Amino acid sequence: MNTKNISATKILIVDDEPVNLYLLQEIMEVVGYENSTSVLSPVEAIGLYEKEDFDLVLLDLNMPEMSGYAVLDRFTEMAKTPRAKVVVLTGHNDEEIRNRVMRQGADGMLSKPFSITDIVDCIKRIMA
Repeated sequence: MNTKNISATKILIVDDEPVNLYLLQEIMEVVGYENSTSVLSPVEAIGLYEKEDFDLVLLDLNMPEMSGYAVLDRFTEMAKTPRAKVVVLTGHNDEEIRNRVMRQGADGMLSKPFSITDIVDCIKRIMA
């Protein structure tokens, strides 16, 4: 992915923890992703996803208002074309969870805590 594509990539970051949103937003900016939106609420994320064409969604799996699983289902129901790539972020490193989110339409999964290198490599692989 070249620099022009990176700066034009539209990213939605969804996590119920403000510190995680801040960290992910900072990582995106340092790497060159200049067009990202961060939200604490999965319900708000669904509304934004419906209205806007995101290229990538970084989605926390465990949120109190609505799980990442439910958000993935809603994204699939919308059947947008082209569909945003989705990377699920979770505190678990379980093969069963990985298989489930992939069946539900995720393109990748990262276990927390993740390094900057982990997230950048995952995004580059998925967005290539």
